[in-house]
Amino acid sequence: MREKYAQATYSDHALFNLMLLEMFSPEKGALLEFGSGTGEFLHAAGNGGWRAVGIEPSQMSRAYAKYKYGVDLVKDEWKSTQDDDSAENPDLPRYDAVVFWHVLEHISDPFAFLKDIRNLLTTQGKIYFSIPNSHSLTNEVYGPESPLFIEPDHLYHYTDANVRELLNQAGFEIISIFTRQLVSVSDVLIDAHPHYGPNTPFVERMALLAKWQGERRGHEICCVASVKE
Repeated sequence: MREKYAQATYSDHALFNLMLLEMFSPEKGALLEFGSGTGEFLHAAGNGGWRAVGIEPSQMSRAYAKYKYGVDLVKDEWKSTQDDDSAENPDLPRYDAVVFWHVLEHISDPFAFLKDIRNLLTTQGKIYFSIPNSHSLTNEVYGPESPLFIEPDHLYHYTDANVRELLNQAGFEIISIFTRQLVSVSDVLIDAHPHYGPNTPFVERMALLAKWQGERRGHEICCVASVKE
């Protein structure tokens, strides 16, 4: 089943996310990814010049990443160190970028998670992440049955506003935040929309996508942030 989606995962997500790093961390360096899944982004980052390490708790995903891309992922899960004296350990490895794509919505204590990540960054290090957008067109079209709502392990639902507040409280300063809607699935959403439907012409479809993008209605929120000085 993974083979069916490997190319789309690589082209629509891994390469796009790598482009974000090229924009805001062109000097590259050491990178840590939480929740590497089946390894597409880590493979892209390694070939893009990063010294990349990935953490993935799923044995099946780690096995696929090794088989498909030759990527060795670390078996681990995040556990808060907020009450641990080792949290400020100067011997901990430091990274120029810590990334977590569609991971934060699965974290039971996102505030503690972000605070822990601060201790893993170099002085100029940055975090990069994406999360489902609660204010998305997808949720508007499908309502309570939206795939972004019905996933049982989505513990929190995020908007632009509460992401900003969470990062501020955790000691981060936002460098860039925006939403993104995959064009490949936009036609399905417009066809299912009660006010538009399958007879919507091409030019109107493109105008709607631009409008919704301007309103931050994309299916995911993408963010780049650094530690406050």
